Amino acid sequence: KVWLSPYLGNIRLRDLRPLHFERIKRDMLKKKKAPRRVQYVLAISRQVWNTARNEGVVSGDWPGRGVKIPKIDNRRMRFLSLQESEDLLSELKSRSQQAHDITLISLDCGLRFGEIVKLQWGHVNIGDGIIMVVDPKGTKNRAAFMTARVKEMFQAMPMGNKTDLVFKDTNGQPIKKISKTFSRAVDHLGLNDGVTDRRDRVVYHSARHTFAS
Repeated sequence: KVWLSPYLGNIRLRDLRPLHFERIKRDMLKKKKAPRRVQYVLAISRQVWNTARNEGVVSGDWPGRGVKIPKIDNRRMRFLSLQESEDLLSELKSRSQQAHDITLISLDCGLRFGEIVKLQWGHVNIGDGIIMVVDPKGTKNRAAFMTARVKEMFQAMPMGNKTDLVFKDTNGQPIKKISKTFSRAVDHLGLNDGVTDRRDRVVYHSARHTFAS
């Protein structure tokens, strides 16, 4: 609606040329849109073209394939110091035990948020101190090792059946997104005060970076 339709909406697919996509790229960058967003927009048009080609509506390669997108390093590299980690866990615990526990697993075991909220009790081996990460994002199944405090955390929780989720929302359903409690705790501690580069901001994924550090 915002970027493709105004530029391409009245043009037949077979009449599209590289110039049309260069114009979209130019205007998006002029309006300070991230290169990654430009990539997403062009990817949608490429998918439409490929679908049309599979249906015999057009032939040949997508006409925007030669458009060069400037590269930028958007990776978040911020990680927490030991004191910051302890302060964050303490603040989270005062607000929400579940937010604390989910963050602790990422800090100590390196799991992504999506991996944590998919954990079932059958994946948690408290005796051996192992968490099996099943169907993770873009990688093979793997084992994560519990620290002593993660093991104690699991021991203090009421254990469910093997296929029961370890963490659920207030309605007993799978958790879809990170609780706002996390960002409120970060704001309360001032961990992002004065930070202007979004790559340097503390977000939930910073916990995984902290584990890696």
